[in-house]
Amino acid sequence: MVSPPDLFDDADLSEPVARAVRRIATAGFQALWSGRSVPLTELFGDDPAPVAEAAEHLRARGRIELSTDGRLVAVHGLCRRPSPHQVEHADGLVNTWCALDAIGIPAALSIDAWARTRCPTCQSPLTVRLVAGEPEVLPDAALWYPEVARGHLVEDFCSGANLFCTVDHLERSVGANRDGGRPMTIAEVAEVGRVAWADVRDVTDATT
Repeated sequence: MVSPPDLFDDADLSEPVARAVRRIATAGFQALWSGRSVPLTELFGDDPAPVAEAAEHLRARGRIELSTDGRLVAVHGLCRRPSPHQVEHADGLVNTWCALDAIGIPAALSIDAWARTRCPTCQSPLTVRLVAGEPEVLPDAALWYPEVARGHLVEDFCSGANLFCTVDHLERSVGANRDGGRPMTIAEVAEVGRVAWADVRDVTDATT
């Protein structure tokens, strides 16, 4: 299986800052999943010391988005700004950074959901139904998985991690950049998602 992109890039951080990075990602994901946009300090209670360094680490690497007043706009694949990618589930609809997120997150949460996106080549809407986290197959569809080890997650990886209605449309869009990634089936996307979002697998229990 392809390894998921590094959602944190925290290997070189001190232990307190690395813990803060993970806390922002998991608690922030839970807040956004439940429809709340919270100040980062609200996620840390009485110990906000590493927040600023952790937040700047995530921001510089495209792994978090904040409003001008410091409220959480996006983290760990979820975002509260307009996006062509969504997860529709029993309790509502959330936007995601890319098509991989839209399929991979409900797969990791093992929920019933619809991953909604569109083909970048022809702009046709695409919907992947998931039942208990298992995606139904769109036989002609393929996702482009950029091979980006590090860098700005949203600009370098998510901007290219799109679902195409056919392999032909994928090839037309990717063109000469084909050596920078690989096509992936919807089932493979779900497997990557289960690894990438294993840390928030219990979010649906925590928000009920």
